[in-house]
Amino acid sequence: MKQYQLSRLKHTAQFGEYQTHETVNGISVSSFKPLFTKRFGYVTQSINSQLSNTGVNQTYQKAIFVKHDKRLKDTLTVMIDKVQYEIVSLNIDDSLNGYDTLTLQKKTGNKVK
Repeated sequence: MKQYQLSRLKHTAQFGEYQTHETVNGISVSSFKPLFTKRFGYVTQSINSQLSNTGVNQTYQKAIFVKHDKRLKDTLTVMIDKVQYEIVSLNIDDSLNGYDTLTLQKKTGNKVK
């Protein structure tokens, strides 16, 4: 896998999942529950990667990388700057000093105030 510079991990993201609970009135409400926070950097796409994404749904928003973490799974929700994203693709690199690459798609209707 590609090696990234540690100094590029300038941003912070929360990783979590949705949990459903009932209000006092008996209404089911889903809410984001953060599980852990990680530093991340943005991945710069090559021309080849951009061309291969042309036919894909363009609601794709971000590609990021993080230090390898066993807790990462593609069912988690990622919150960056109060905007929630789902993990479309997760490339794991569990080697020494490895980085995991995540492709994120913006979730519709889930902006946190």
